[in-house]
Amino acid sequence: ALYRGVGDDQEGVQNRLGCLFFITLNLAYSSALPSINLFASEKNIVIREQASGAYSTSAYYLSKLVAELPKLSSKFVFCTIVYWIVGFNPDPVRYVNFLLIIICECLSAQAVGMVMATGLPIGAALAFGPACITVFTLFGGIYLNMDSIPTGAGWIAYVDFIYYAFSALCANEFDDPDALFTCDGDGSRCLADGKAVLELYSFEDIRV
Repeated sequence: ALYRGVGDDQEGVQNRLGCLFFITLNLAYSSALPSINLFASEKNIVIREQASGAYSTSAYYLSKLVAELPKLSSKFVFCTIVYWIVGFNPDPVRYVNFLLIIICECLSAQAVGMVMATGLPIGAALAFGPACITVFTLFGGIYLNMDSIPTGAGWIAYVDFIYYAFSALCANEFDDPDALFTCDGDGSRCLADGKAVLELYSFEDIRV
């Protein structure tokens, strides 16, 4: 209800960005944290079966990946409803791109959760998981401009799945010649088109 029917004015630009980041963050938490719990309960069994030569690590991961795919259906429903209610770019190709980006983010978040569950005790993994996502959120592109990140911390963006997902969603939404927005006419800063929005967040070089 908060983002329903966003307009093509400056408030609409802000609401689109806010909604895209909220979707990115919501899917990150809802994908990473459950995978920590799930894999932690299986870890001892996997270690024992691998020691006996039953299967390789890659075989287990790929089978786990395939088994988790049907669980993405609820996220598809959520994202489809949100996409059309909010009023994102109506191009069907961009809608498909939106869903593909969501799939990639969810799978990446699940992989991060499994890495934490593999290397840490369950209690530590559950504590470290939200902290890790919080750091990724800070470098996700909306709270901190990517061009202003100190040199020593710039590498975080390259391993930050939230940054990749959010920047890709923004490029998918705004990198369009038809993405034009009205200005208030009161002398305040105006983002007249999608290109200006992407440049503001240093996403102008992002391609989907």
